[in-house]
Amino acid sequence: MQERENRFNQLMFGSSRKREQKEDGFSESSLANVDWNQLMSQCQEIAVSLQSLKPVIKELSPLLDLFQKKAK
Repeated sequence: MQERENRFNQLMFGSSRKREQKEDGFSESSLANVDWNQLMSQCQEIAVSLQSLKPVIKELSPLLDLFQKKAK
């Protein structure tokens, strides 16, 4: 019975060993190697790109709605 419960717990929640390894994989040493200025700069570039794509998406939305209606 114990083995059956262990299999169920492993299926539903994963093994505890994998969880411990994942927690150890993300450590402060990996965060120390991040260039925060470059990361923030890239995030800003993505935001600007999305703003410039907004009018294009608005123009294509009727076409996308048409495809969505035909798919139903």
